[in-house]
Amino acid sequence: MQKNLPPAHENFRDKPKDGRSTSAGMPLSARADSRIHLQLDPRSAQLLIRALFAVAILIAIYASTLFAVTNDQVPRVSSAVLAIAILFLIALPLRRGNGHAAIIILSCGSFIYLIVAAYTGGGIRAPVLAALPLAITIPWLLLGRRIGRRLSVLAAILCVAMVIAEYCGWLLHSAGPLPLPFHLALYLLILGVAAVMTGFIGRAHAARFHQVQLLNVDLAKANQQVVERLREFSILAENLPALVIRLDLSRRCRFVNKAFLAAAGRNAESTIGQSIADICTPEQMRIVAPAIENALRGERVTFLTSLFSESAGRIYEAAIVCETDANENSSGLLCLFYDVTDREHRHKELRHTASHDPLTGLENRASIDDRLESALARAACTQGRVVLLVIDLDGFKDINDTYGHATGDNMLKHVAANLRQSVRASDAVGRMGGDEFAMVLEALEDIAAVIPLTEKIQKAIRQPMAHQANLLEVGASIGIAVYPTHGVTRDDLMKVADTAMYHAKRAGKNCARWAEIAVE
Repeated sequence: MQKNLPPAHENFRDKPKDGRSTSAGMPLSARADSRIHLQLDPRSAQLLIRALFAVAILIAIYASTLFAVTNDQVPRVSSAVLAIAILFLIALPLRRGNGHAAIIILSCGSFIYLIVAAYTGGGIRAPVLAALPLAITIPWLLLGRRIGRRLSVLAAILCVAMVIAEYCGWLLHSAGPLPLPFHLALYLLILGVAAVMTGFIGRAHAARFHQVQLLNVDLAKANQQVVERLREFSILAENLPALVIRLDLSRRCRFVNKAFLAAAGRNAESTIGQSIADICTPEQMRIVAPAIENALRGERVTFLTSLFSESAGRIYEAAIVCETDANENSSGLLCLFYDVTDREHRHKELRHTASHDPLTGLENRASIDDRLESALARAACTQGRVVLLVIDLDGFKDINDTYGHATGDNMLKHVAANLRQSVRASDAVGRMGGDEFAMVLEALEDIAAVIPLTEKIQKAIRQPMAHQANLLEVGASIGIAVYPTHGVTRDDLMKVADTAMYHAKRAGKNCARWAEIAVE
């Protein structure tokens, strides 16, 4: 930006150009925007007003002391009264928060005070000669060229008036009349020095000063935009159907919405500024910590978590993304947690429905096929055995025809519950359709143990079911096939086990038979 500034030696006067004029190498519109428009907040204004009143009281005490000691201090008391009057004038715009007007009154008042104090105190003094150029230069730079020019004109008028007054002997404590040309030359020399200083400082620094003013305006606008964006983010975060938490790069919480606090059972005071490790449990951090690292590498990370012990049973889908600044550098993390409990329960129900028989709750044919395929793959790797049992109920058709389909359904449920309890939890038990069931058994230490197991299964199936005043029972014909003895594929084993089950039925039912056909 500095490359656009005019050199220090460039003529700094206003130049008309296309009907417009420039100052400090800047368009008038930019110069107008760069002028100070200081609006104070009520608290700052009150503090400044109290400070002015304190200074006024101190000046009043000092002036009263001087007047009480000797009447010869009347000029100084008059200067003190002028100073107090200026302080009260400054307080008026401050009450409305108008800092710009307060600066104008302070600058002009200080200038007038210096002139009056110099004359009423016995003529122009050396300190006043040094302060007078600054009293013109500083307001010029702060308030613009127009105010500076007005102060210069005012300085010339006051100097000429005071020269005439002192020459005529109208001033108190006059050092004695001196030749009028001498006074005029001296005072005009002072004004000339002030003008030279103002011009030099203006040429060297005014453009940069105005640029700084513009930057301050831009910074204020940027800060306002940040505040607005934070407010908009807060409104958005509070209305999102999600739990929201923002972290800085040190993994400390910088924002949480009310939904997060409610779900976590926390308050904002105990959460803002805390590390994410203090908010999550150690078990959760084992999932969250690597997810944060992946997010900082630019990945969009999602995972399921229970999140809080206070919301036991709730399932949340977490999404963590890295926030970046205008230079694409990481500035923090945004974590969103969506309550997906109902969705996951529905998915679980759908998966259960897709893989289980709706009547008995056992696995259905598709699930048994998958379980058998998986068992065969494991057995091929471990050189183990897999036993497939195909079970068909004996006497079920009579019960179904005699007592109706509702009773038949109850009998199927009764048999399914007994079958499930007769084997290990790791064994697959399913209903293939109608009154036919199947079991997939793995990791049997001895194939000879299959026969006692089939006897246990038949005993469980024969347990009677109470129906009204009757006890109803069914039997079972079981076909047994073993991998790899009777087949190495699912279809092979199903085929030979089904054939063995029909052999058991032809042998008198309510018994078990081994497969007799070995598949090459």
